[in-house]
Amino acid sequence: MLGPDRLDLTLRLVRGSGRLTLAELAARLGVSEMTVRRDLDQLQEQGLVRRVRGGAVALDVPGDEAGFAVREQWQAATKARLAHATAALIAPGSTVLLDAGTTTAAVAAAIAARFGTPPPNAPGAGGAGSAGCAGGPGPADGAGPAGGASGVGGAGPAGGAGGLPAGGAGGPGVAGGARGAAPAGRAGVGPPGAPLTVAVLSLQAAARLADQPGIRLLILGGESRAGERSLVGPLALSALEQLRFDTFVMSIGAVHHDLGWSEFDLEDAAVKRAALRRAGRTVVVADATKLGVQAFARVAPLEAADTFVTSGTASLTGEAAAATLSALRTAGVEVITTEPSEETP
Repeated sequence: MLGPDRLDLTLRLVRGSGRLTLAELAARLGVSEMTVRRDLDQLQEQGLVRRVRGGAVALDVPGDEAGFAVREQWQAATKARLAHATAALIAPGSTVLLDAGTTTAAVAAAIAARFGTPPPNAPGAGGAGSAGCAGGPGPADGAGPAGGASGVGGAGPAGGAGGLPAGGAGGPGVAGGARGAAPAGRAGVGPPGAPLTVAVLSLQAAARLADQPGIRLLILGGESRAGERSLVGPLALSALEQLRFDTFVMSIGAVHHDLGWSEFDLEDAAVKRAALRRAGRTVVVADATKLGVQAFARVAPLEAADTFVTSGTASLTGEAAAATLSALRTAGVEVITTEPSEETP
């Protein structure tokens, strides 16, 4: 396990338990107590935990919100790959619920990049079509004048403005590009021109999706949890009960072949359980350090998820991680891994 991965897991273990000894952390992480000491020293320097004799305790103070910014930089490249792969699973015009966490904040940025401002001259980015010019006699292949009309959603392919089949004379161009018009918007499901609707349980995700053309942003109510910037509590639960989503993108603190999906915080777990009930499909996104880990609060069994997007698993060590990955596939969960090598041409 790489250093940043281990720091992330160490912090979550300490926060989930409140206090852990060096021996307990060494056993959970599969490293020496000396390595644990160095990691705890580094976390204490960043203001994320407090060292005590023989171990560490979690910090829970208002100023702990700075911890989010620090953790957001850990495994930044890994989170970017996870975010890109997850955003690719979102259908245009659909309704999406986005969970809280540093990884889902990266997913929000990827969704904004993909669905926010359409690139100029992209297929489907055009406005209302203008009337086509009258087509003269078509050439041998029967095509009308190239680009004789542009339809709603962009101009059709060259020759698509009313050309007849091979060998026929080209007819007049059709106003509005009735033939050969490109589909409106990006490829996928959803009514043409409909915005992507994204509801968020994270203040960080909301900031990344705000003021994005093409995205309808809903910020669900709730109490902002210090250090995580997630929205939890009765207001969040009540809001979820009033809505229905095509896809729930869920972050997770731990996944284990026996316990299933679990979290280190009771309120986070409660919100995730409520969200699972309101979604037609659930995509879980988390780096591979979460595999084989059991957290305090159970969220759901493995089969509650449809897809699991995770980082490269080839370097994983430990029987629990391998058993969990196998159990996910046995449960029918689609596992998508993002390897660094995929970025190399």
